[in-house]
Amino acid sequence: MLQFLFVLQVVITDLKNQQWKYFFPCGQWLATDEGDGQTSRDLLGSLDPLGVRKGEQAFDLSLA
Repeated sequence: MLQFLFVLQVVITDLKNQQWKYFFPCGQWLATDEGDGQTSRDLLGSLDPLGVRKGEQAFDLSLA
């Protein structure tokens, strides 16, 4: 099982309409011994692959 993971970004594609993609930039480690030691992140999502605007949906990402 993975003990660490560097997450640059998460991309979710709508399976019914594959032109719709949701982007969740992160740029952080999910690891107890890397970066800030957190293994869970709240990510803000956007339809824009280059950034996240205020008020967009949050997404929780955890390393189990």
